[in-house]
Amino acid sequence: MIITGTKNEMERYVVPAGTHPAICVGVIDCGTQHWEYMGEDKQGHKVRLQWELPNEETWTGEDGVEHARTISHEYTASLHEKSNLRSKCLVSWRGRDFTEDELAGFDLTTVLGKPCMLSIIHKEKRMGGSYAKVDSVMKVAKGMKVPDKAISPLVSYSIEDGNNDVFKTFPEWIQNILIASEEFQNNGAPPSPATKVAAHEAAKKLEGKVVDPTLEESVPF
Repeated sequence: MIITGTKNEMERYVVPAGTHPAICVGVIDCGTQHWEYMGEDKQGHKVRLQWELPNEETWTGEDGVEHARTISHEYTASLHEKSNLRSKCLVSWRGRDFTEDELAGFDLTTVLGKPCMLSIIHKEKRMGGSYAKVDSVMKVAKGMKVPDKAISPLVSYSIEDGNNDVFKTFPEWIQNILIASEEFQNNGAPPSPATKVAAHEAAKKLEGKVVDPTLEESVPF
């Protein structure tokens, strides 16, 4: 189903709660962010994953271009075994945990274009109303069909790219998150790239290691 709407109407759309088939269309390095938690200043390197929802109705902008419904979620750029990125996203998406070799220098952009299932819940806003939130990411169930390709372009952005052409395609609220990062504020100071995260800094790939081929069966990335 195709509907016609403006950008503001699209941003007001709330994805229904439930389980949705999805395709990853964006990996956005948000740089080092600062926030307050229980009265204390916190900081951490963040990354935002974005998914297209092929079963939701598309919308046509004022320019006549068809757009897919999407949803995104921000994670701390860490593959520690207790991190949300690893435990609530990548491991359940893959259907199994990582080996030490796989963790070493893992490139997060490999999830681009890969299908999954999203568990989406609704949360109440402080000022009233509700919003949709990705609660968990899961492997596509056997027999479930997800489109091979997304309507949306696949986007990878590193905070060190600054105000480039990809940055200019993001909605204002995502641009504001990126602008608030230490890297943006410091005019391109070298960041810790969120697209290459590892659970153990000391982990190294072993040359000549034999990998059990059954481990690779049906693992999306």
